[in-house]
Amino acid sequence: MKNITQLLDLITKERDYLLNHVCKTIPKNQIHLPSSSHFDECFLPSNRNGQTLRSLAQLYKHGVRDAWNMGAVAVGATVYFGSSESDRQIIEVARAFEEAHSLGMATILWCYTRNDAFVKDSVDYHTSADMTGQANHLGVSIQADIIKQKLPTNNGGFTAIKFAKINAEMYTKLSSEHPIDLCRYQVINCYSGRINLINSGGERVRLI
Repeated sequence: MKNITQLLDLITKERDYLLNHVCKTIPKNQIHLPSSSHFDECFLPSNRNGQTLRSLAQLYKHGVRDAWNMGAVAVGATVYFGSSESDRQIIEVARAFEEAHSLGMATILWCYTRNDAFVKDSVDYHTSADMTGQANHLGVSIQADIIKQKLPTNNGGFTAIKFAKINAEMYTKLSSEHPIDLCRYQVINCYSGRINLINSGGERVRLI
């Protein structure tokens, strides 16, 4: 992306909808936003040992080339929540992350959903905010230091497939149909942003 003008040209039809949105679901002051003090505020008070904190500091305060030159400071894994292998994956990754932290390494988890039952009445709920949010919560609970997740495209996956305990306020007070609110619901499931979320996905656009 060369400049802000190019970005605005790409979202012409939704410019006002996206840029002037005021969130009325999860307040901004309840989320730990990325900042220069994020490491000190969110990781230093945790139970991570000194070596893990050093590795996290290197990961957060240096670029990819710097990390490569210094040697690996993190491990990554993927869990496909909802798949037939997910129980095994969760246990194995949890153990691996615990060992990684004991050795002083940071941990990154790709939290994706996968199950044919997540498509209901021709609607694909693999990227619903509620289901990806739950995947995020499970990921941070097994001590992922960074979560990678697809952008949410809809909501109500749990109600559609009739799975999990839900509360109607999940869809009214904590989220809305707006894409920013859907993404914010994912963030709130990462310990309110204490664990950073990296999103992928979205419509492919060719830049000329």
